[in-house]
Amino acid sequence: MPPQITVQDLPIPLPPDQSTHILALLSQHLPYSHHVLRRLQFAQHSPAGRTPTAHLLWVTTTTTTTTTTNSSAGGDDFAAAYVDLSRHPETQVFPYATTEDGHPGTLPAPAPAADLLLAVMRRVRGIARAEGAGLGVMFGSLHGGLREAVLLRGGSGGGGGGLRTSYTNVHEKWLLPLGDLPWPGAEDAVREWMAREGMGWGVVEGAEDCRLVISRTRIPKSEATLMTLPSMSVRLKDGTMVAWAFMGVDGTLSTLHVEEPYRGKGLAKALAVRIMRQHHPAFSDDGWCAADVHVDNKQSQGVCKSMGGYIGWRNSWTRFELDTLSDAV
Repeated sequence: MPPQITVQDLPIPLPPDQSTHILALLSQHLPYSHHVLRRLQFAQHSPAGRTPTAHLLWVTTTTTTTTTTNSSAGGDDFAAAYVDLSRHPETQVFPYATTEDGHPGTLPAPAPAADLLLAVMRRVRGIARAEGAGLGVMFGSLHGGLREAVLLRGGSGGGGGGLRTSYTNVHEKWLLPLGDLPWPGAEDAVREWMAREGMGWGVVEGAEDCRLVISRTRIPKSEATLMTLPSMSVRLKDGTMVAWAFMGVDGTLSTLHVEEPYRGKGLAKALAVRIMRQHHPAFSDDGWCAADVHVDNKQSQGVCKSMGGYIGWRNSWTRFELDTLSDAV
């Protein structure tokens, strides 16, 4: 008898008993569950990190029906997806499945992985129709193997049913153990240079700052979301912002940028270490931080490597057109 797939649709914030259990269960699958765990932690701990339309989808695959409160980390696979369709055009779904664990993300994951994600997608499609949202939905930090497994199923006439995508942006997940960060050495290396240039530390604030940040990235960002995130900036004496970074909604080092004339001095590394040391503990004390770096972004890859980071797996931001998803199970 094939495993039974059960999808539970849970409101955000989670009740305390469910929250404790689910956060503990996801923590047992670090670092692979990092993005969903951090997204959920941000929503649970900060009202600014959630909206009334947010959901947590909890998907179990078992021979008998289980509930969230009695599922365990051992044995059966499960998936979790943080869903907030109101975040369009930013990331609307952060999915994770236990079938990702240990997989490099460069080849299709095993078939059960596709079943879990397809169950998530069908429920997301239902939510979109109920909320009157568009059916082109952005899945973020999507494990490469999971993405390929679903598209392979769709391309071969399986459960994906000819599923189509309209956008893909491929990244690598760089893992940055907090205890290995070069602190305070990274900041010491730029202190004298920053003093000579009249630079100082600050935060990203206001519409003008946000417009500058948005103009420097290819990833969809909104001013409203940026203003809810922990940030750090470097400014000249006249207030001009020349570098910045954020902790993303999924607890990753995000939108790290240094303006061209100020590169090559170690400022990106110092900025990255500083914001992670100061703001990551607000998400968790488990010691795992991460960054999603575009496969062609050699400069950011170099910064991550200089901080003791290493590549965990390949992932992507992919917009799936869920009106092309079949109803087959």
